[in-house]
Amino acid sequence: MVFNTWWTSDPAQRFWMEITTRKDLGGDLMAPQAGGKNTTQWSYSLTALVQPGDVIFHYPTEGTDAGSVVGWSIVAGPAQTIPNVTWQARGTSGRRRNQPTTGPGWTVPLKDFTPLQPRLSKDTLQKALNELMELRGGLEAIHGKPVYFPWTRYRSAEMRAQQGYLAKFPAELVDFFDELRPVVRSAPDTDAAVDEPEDFRAPGRTAPVGRVTRAQDPILRAAIERRALDVAAGYYAGIGGTDLIELGKPYDIRVTVDGTDRHAEVKGSSMMIDTVELTFNEVHHAHGYGATDLIVVDSIEWARRPNGTVITRGGRMRVWSNWEPAAECLKARTFAYTLPPTYTP
Repeated sequence: MVFNTWWTSDPAQRFWMEITTRKDLGGDLMAPQAGGKNTTQWSYSLTALVQPGDVIFHYPTEGTDAGSVVGWSIVAGPAQTIPNVTWQARGTSGRRRNQPTTGPGWTVPLKDFTPLQPRLSKDTLQKALNELMELRGGLEAIHGKPVYFPWTRYRSAEMRAQQGYLAKFPAELVDFFDELRPVVRSAPDTDAAVDEPEDFRAPGRTAPVGRVTRAQDPILRAAIERRALDVAAGYYAGIGGTDLIELGKPYDIRVTVDGTDRHAEVKGSSMMIDTVELTFNEVHHAHGYGATDLIVVDSIEWARRPNGTVITRGGRMRVWSNWEPAAECLKARTFAYTLPPTYTP
């Protein structure tokens, strides 16, 4: 079988999802080399492509947690062949046969099973159906089909997991769901563009090259974001912008400048930065709407009051007008975006 291995050039794309009825979640991956009627099936064969250090999310299809992502494990070694594995196919024809099959298989050792607290629930996934399908379509537009996405739309309004065993879990999803963000911080890191925490760094300090900065404290993070938005609003007021509205998603600001509706993506940091984090939707929107600005306000000064609130001031503003993310500057995680050297001071 020839695979569309769209993820191999990006070390951030190290996530997979096991769709299973097994009770021993976190046990070694195990799949046949061929499915029913001795035909190769992609969800089984993907097992052979998993690499040491990759992350496997576990998605049970039976029991009280059915339809939820309940935990994750680390791949401890490469895939190996085994002479015999016994399995019960769960597709329509497999259920109809209702007989287990034995044959050659793949196995992948896992370690460090960690339950998600809280789990990524079925209800949360269902509510994100449209966003999930938009992401799937975007990946297919960029990389071609198939992308082996974990979920599919069923009868227009229902989200279901793929009818298979192993699916590719795009890195973009890890940042999309709050429940999965601890996985990025805990799993072995293979991407140089990891978060650089701002909480204990002096404002104005230069961040390491290629690092995305992020305040771990939500109060500090909100204050930095607020300051960046205020500076951006001041910039537009200074050039005669009117009817400014803060939206948040998929872009931060809409404003009218010289009769043109402009959209702005605004990023803030207390450190001096050369890289920002972009979500898939932010990149997708910027590619599709020409009058988009990227505004980065870094070196924001901040101080914490005795009551725990944070005050901010200052900041260096840079503006990239009519911005479209350059492919060579992107690294998917979401995306770490290296800021181009040319901007509007």
